[in-house]
Amino acid sequence: MTSTQYALIALFFYAISNITIDRYFSHVEPLVSVFIYCGVIALMSAAALTVKYKNGSTIVLPTGYLWLTIVLCGVGCFFAEGAFFSAYNVGGRGSLTQITTIVATMPVFATLMKSLIDLKWPSLTQLTGCLLATAAVYLVTNQGGPTKTDIGLVFGYGQSTDGELLPQTKARCDVAVSAYEKGTVGKLAVTCYVDSNGIRMGKKMREYLIARGVPEEKILLDECGMNTAGEIDTLLRHVSPSDTIVGFSSYYHLPRIWFLFASRGWNVSLNGTVKATNPSDLLWEPLKILNALCRPKSWSKVTHK
Repeated sequence: MTSTQYALIALFFYAISNITIDRYFSHVEPLVSVFIYCGVIALMSAAALTVKYKNGSTIVLPTGYLWLTIVLCGVGCFFAEGAFFSAYNVGGRGSLTQITTIVATMPVFATLMKSLIDLKWPSLTQLTGCLLATAAVYLVTNQGGPTKTDIGLVFGYGQSTDGELLPQTKARCDVAVSAYEKGTVGKLAVTCYVDSNGIRMGKKMREYLIARGVPEEKILLDECGMNTAGEIDTLLRHVSPSDTIVGFSSYYHLPRIWFLFASRGWNVSLNGTVKATNPSDLLWEPLKILNALCRPKSWSKVTHK
């Protein structure tokens, strides 16, 4: 069989598995599903190896440090499978389309990570693939969402040394203003904490939103979130379980935002912008996503200043 034929077989069985999990196992504890899932794989692999050994087939085993490497890969797969089953299980329960589309972007991010590790600048095709992949995530996570959300979290990016908002931050604010003007969000929230020479970015973002026409009373300001997870945790202190949330940020940022909300039991809508995208952010984002997958809650940084 060719590599393409093997890949098509894998595609078929992955599709069947995803449909089954979506329909019948979204209520089951994710770790139980992971235990059974991986246990079956281990047993069937052992049986298949036994048959190959008895038939005289050559079995190549890892040697030296490769044993440790494959064990570490197994640890990574444990977190990956746990996150995968959790995506179907958490509050709001992600849809089959959402989850499979997000997971399907993995080859693009893997290619970018390989370029980063090899210290080789990715090609234009690879960068374009990353943009298209994140755009696909944006489209599917907005399917079937509420016509109007209660509150929208505007994620910060940064500001210059003189306190002025960077173009990326303004672009995120602009997409939030557009949603407010269209009536698709009732209130906006700014929860980032960045201080540049005594000028706080959250306050500057609020001023920018007000200047663009959003009433001050429609903006929640709580400057405590020092990173993406921290901004989310700060917002969640102000919402009730019945509230609906939309996140406003750059397109490449949306998958990480969705996962961090999902790990906290929230299935949110997303709204992104491609304006002022910094190519270097596309390179670093896969590593940040991996960090979010491994430490979705412990990496949250919230200040009490």
